[in-house]
Amino acid sequence: NKLKEKLQAGEKLIGTWNTISSPAITEIIASTGIDFLVIDFEHGPFDLSNLTNYTNSCLGHNVSPIVRLPSNQDWLFLQALDQGAHGLICPHISSLKDSEKFTSSTKYHPEGSRGYSPYTKAGKYTHKESESNIESSNEDIFNMAIIESEEGLKNIESICSDKKLDAVYFGSYDISHALGVPADIKNPIVIEAINTAKVIAKKHGKFTGGFVAFDNADMKWQYEQDFDIIMYGVDSYLLKREYVNMLSTFKNKVKE
Repeated sequence: NKLKEKLQAGEKLIGTWNTISSPAITEIIASTGIDFLVIDFEHGPFDLSNLTNYTNSCLGHNVSPIVRLPSNQDWLFLQALDQGAHGLICPHISSLKDSEKFTSSTKYHPEGSRGYSPYTKAGKYTHKESESNIESSNEDIFNMAIIESEEGLKNIESICSDKKLDAVYFGSYDISHALGVPADIKNPIVIEAINTAKVIAKKHGKFTGGFVAFDNADMKWQYEQDFDIIMYGVDSYLLKREYVNMLSTFKNKVKE
């Protein structure tokens, strides 16, 4: 897991949302050399019994699989981590209590309450390396909270006091709804609210991400906003966009 190492060295990460439940799609994206994929269990039709196929598709290309779970449940985090996730994204974090419930579930004793079995992908299927695996896992697992409500923005200072939390991602679409400007994610109200919270998060040493880029200008804008984690696109949309563009070209130029 090189994510923390890169971020601590001052590098920015580039990743994407993986919502199509196909290991082939996951592997195609991972083969590009992107830093990480977010395997999205909240909005994508994935199921836990097949998660190892998606983590394998990433790990085979030295790309970090990050799993977004649909709710703040310790057994979900345990499943994702045991099947090889390098990190987790938890939605709907609105308070320090929410954050600590999340992050404590991802760390082994004495740092947290994560259950331990050495006979998993995370444990390398053997009890003979348990001590080093526990130590390295507690050090390496990447925890990111999604802030997507007015309450979460208001409580950003206390949320970021959670020492086991590594990063904060600002969900611009949900925040725009919460602030009364639905889907207008570049509205000055939304940008100001997120930037204010971002400064507080960085003050507490948290890495930050927010918004989703869909073209080079968007990506450059995220970079200039000083987000550490740049999110580019959603696989389903990018696939559709390419075919829509192809059909437009075919109808307007090729057939002429």
